[in-house]
Amino acid sequence: MSDPPPIPGVDFITPGMIVDGTALDSVSVIVEQANSKYPPYPILGVANYPTPLPTIRTGATKEIPAGIPINIVNPVLPPLPVPGTWDNLLPPTPPPLVRTGITGVQNPAVRGVYMDKVLVPVSGDAVQAVGGVPNPRPLTGFTIYPTIIIGTKS
Repeated sequence: MSDPPPIPGVDFITPGMIVDGTALDSVSVIVEQANSKYPPYPILGVANYPTPLPTIRTGATKEIPAGIPINIVNPVLPPLPVPGTWDNLLPPTPPPLVRTGITGVQNPAVRGVYMDKVLVPVSGDAVQAVGGVPNPRPLTGFTIYPTIIIGTKS
């Protein structure tokens, strides 16, 4: 018997999947600060997640025929800062890396996909990181909505 084929969004990440607060951005550094390093970090923040979309719903059942609202990350509200580390791990730790919001790359703001007037962040978009290299930090991560793909050409 052969193994079943892998499922996009469940077994591997594909660009264009709606991300949730557990999505990670990528590693970055600030060279001017003695090579401080900032690991991949969830985009979950008090201000930006969850943002329920009142008219976009999923999960309809007999018990809940209207379904429940989809929750997305609001791309204009900042994720929490990323704690940093040094190469040599000696105190004090470097200052946190400030993240100011999500930039649409896979789902660009111009001619992108909006739901309830909010640009939907997807894997392949990026997180603005003040002073970090790279800036923006590419966004990746699994999703709770693996069947909705945005920004594809097919």
